Amino acid sequence: MMIEAREIKLKDGRTCVVRTPRKEDGQAVLDYMLQLNGETEFVLSYPDEFCITGEQEGNFLESLAQSPNGLMVACFDGEKCIGNAHIDFPGRDKLKHRASIAVGVLKDYWRNGLATAMFEILTEAAIHRPEVVCIGLEYIEGNDRACALYEKQGFKEIYRKPDAIRWRDGSIHAEIGMVKYLEK
Repeated sequence: MMIEAREIKLKDGRTCVVRTPRKEDGQAVLDYMLQLNGETEFVLSYPDEFCITGEQEGNFLESLAQSPNGLMVACFDGEKCIGNAHIDFPGRDKLKHRASIAVGVLKDYWRNGLATAMFEILTEAAIHRPEVVCIGLEYIEGNDRACALYEKQGFKEIYRKPDAIRWRDGSIHAEIGMVKYLEK
């Protein structure tokens, strides 16, 4: 799936563009993911676990843009990718009623409304799919900033999976699941 590019004015006055990433954005999106995964423990990978090239990422972005079962948006400040969000729409009959969403933003852009803007774009896409009644997400215990964002977006906690995430420092954290029911 794809969306039209949208200009987003951030709270600090900067202007960015949110759009579907294209094949030629592969290296910029990969650079973003590597930076994001190095800036916070609240993601599922470390930078050294990425074993792909910009070209491979570009091919993935191109296939995702052509898929009817998912939508990725990326935010660009000039040529630099500074955030992305993704929503999956399962194709199987027993799962079509729910979507799953994930979002990430580089630290220099936190608290500027970017994640909120991307959530709104992806929620709008879910609302336009009549079979989708709810959106789910997971986050890592201790990520209070993310929890506050998700609650602001209307998500409610539905489960905690203890001992789900282990960081390299040996600490173990729960995975917390949330859901938002769509008003249509």
